[in-house]
Amino acid sequence: MIFIAGGTLAFFFELLLLGKKNKCLCDKILAFWMFVMGIHLFSYYFSNTDQFLKYPHIAGMVNPLPLIHGPLLFLYTGSVTRFFSKWKSKYLLHFIPVVVFAFIYIDYFVSPGQETLPFIKNFSRNQYNLYGLFYPSILISGFSYISLTWLLFRRHRRNILNTLSNFNDKNNLHWLRNILIGMLSIWVVVFINKSVFHSPVDDIIYITVSLFVVFIGFFGFRQGGIFMNLPDGYLIEGLIQDNRQRYLKSGLKKERADEIIQQLKELMAEKKLFLDENISLPQLADIINIHPNYLSQVINERFHKNFYDFINSFRVEEFKRIVSIEKNRNKTFYALALDCGFNSKASFNNSFKKITGTTPTEFVKSL
Repeated sequence: MIFIAGGTLAFFFELLLLGKKNKCLCDKILAFWMFVMGIHLFSYYFSNTDQFLKYPHIAGMVNPLPLIHGPLLFLYTGSVTRFFSKWKSKYLLHFIPVVVFAFIYIDYFVSPGQETLPFIKNFSRNQYNLYGLFYPSILISGFSYISLTWLLFRRHRRNILNTLSNFNDKNNLHWLRNILIGMLSIWVVVFINKSVFHSPVDDIIYITVSLFVVFIGFFGFRQGGIFMNLPDGYLIEGLIQDNRQRYLKSGLKKERADEIIQQLKELMAEKKLFLDENISLPQLADIINIHPNYLSQVINERFHKNFYDFINSFRVEEFKRIVSIEKNRNKTFYALALDCGFNSKASFNNSFKKITGTTPTEFVKSL
């Protein structure tokens, strides 16, 4: 019954996504992914019951489907992180292996009724021919796309550090990291089940898939990043190149860079823009009236920091200043951190330790 429950939940989550207003590309990809998971779980359930003898074509539906989950995970992550902002026909190339293996199993679909049963038996007896390529192919596909997706995730995290001054539930993408871990767990189970134990039964694999569907639903509702409408621009687009590539052909002159440094110091000292917990690189660039890429270049090259650490270094200094005032000693560190522009206790503690090499408690004791 767990396969039926998992498939039903997958279709339920799909309906939730389809019911969203102003659906973006990532919503559409995830809705299709949930549909595929639902079909996958139901197909496996029927292919392992007496219904298989009545509808043997179902077995052909199950086999190529594992090859589709890796590409969908990759495209979904790319669309969420805005690396893939619009659908392009070239993305269909990721599904070529699915088409190839669907063609291999074509007799499942074109043979009428019971005539597919001899084909299934013959195929299983010759599993070391074309059929023998199936499990190596899905393992290679699964782990390859997990690796590619993780690279996208890390690249996006670097972009956030170079663009935003605080993490929050809408941009830290913890739930997406959890989805990646969940997918990795599935492929590890597949590898152990088929390569280590050589088990002919895939129940443990599909139980893991069913739990993964629940996993997506839990983190989606909990984080509010998958099924809930998010405000436009919650992730800053652009600035996606590595620093050396981005600045290779930069037209920023040394004199202009020196002016920007002076402007930054004055803005931070006089207007204390770092007190705004939502301050971002594009906003600061607009205030200075310069392109965000140039501002990022100055911060990276001259201060040897990303934007996140640059802003938080001023917040840490402000905390050190106000905590030194006797009347502020009765306030909690977290309350003072909020006054300095931090938006969470974790980001404050991490930044303070990284910048000063000590904890806030140790610093106060040393005063």
